[in-house]
Amino acid sequence: MITLTIIINGLAVFPEYQGMGIGTMLLEYVDSKKTPGPAKLFLDVEIDNHQAIKVYERQGFSKTGKTETFVFEGKKLGFLRMVKD
Repeated sequence: MITLTIIINGLAVFPEYQGMGIGTMLLEYVDSKKTPGPAKLFLDVEIDNHQAIKVYERQGFSKTGKTETFVFEGKKLGFLRMVKD
């Protein structure tokens, strides 16, 4: 059986719009577009973005423990991989 894999490479809400449920609505929209059958959604979140991690956990995502480090505008950023089955 084939499992559909969806990877969200970036999800951001401008600070002045955070806390309004926009991130939750975006995740629910992506989730609603999955085809029937087995599917996994992956996303990476900045490891220090505790507010976003809470939003993702409320949406059923869990931490996989895998982290990546990227350099953006000269700054090292650590990312946590999350998954929703």
